[in-house]
Amino acid sequence: MSDQTSRDQINIVAISCSPFGGGKTRTAIEAVLSGAAAAGARTTLIELGEDPGSPPDYEAAVEAIRAADGIAFGSPMYRATYTQQFKALTEAIPRTPDDAPLAGRAVTTVATAGSDHHMLGMSGMRDILVDFFAAHLVSPGLFVSPAGFDGRRCRRRCRSAPRPSASDSWSSRRRSVRRAASHGPPRTLSAGGG
Repeated sequence: MSDQTSRDQINIVAISCSPFGGGKTRTAIEAVLSGAAAAGARTTLIELGEDPGSPPDYEAAVEAIRAADGIAFGSPMYRATYTQQFKALTEAIPRTPDDAPLAGRAVTTVATAGSDHHMLGMSGMRDILVDFFAAHLVSPGLFVSPAGFDGRRCRRRCRSAPRPSASDSWSSRRRSVRRAASHGPPRTLSAGGG
């Protein structure tokens, strides 16, 4: 692959915030990455699940976010909310006027759960990513309940990913996301004005 091709190739990072490695959340995220790779993207999967020998490496995940053109955040839903690993990751991601790696970045959410009743838990993930970090959410995200799996694999509808049309190329998406990112994170105004 030439250097020019490598620079033009979009970089998608997916982060699994499941408390345990592997599992259905990883399976759903792998389906998303498979669709991105089929469309020509370079893909990376990071798992933050607890390894008995070492704690999750949140700093490495933040560095991968900095290098990504788009990020998929995955979490199982427990009692209609995301995991502690997602919460800890968001606490590790900086958001200052000089350092805001998610500002203007394309992000999406991937969630798995034991039933459809937990689907609304994704809104908490989205709120943090959009309202606090100023990321650009690619909707609607992906929610996969047990009916979406065939054993340990996503069913066909989960694996399918739309391909961009010629008028909606990856490079034009990347330009618009980078343009938005150049404006930086939203300013926070104090109660005293300003």
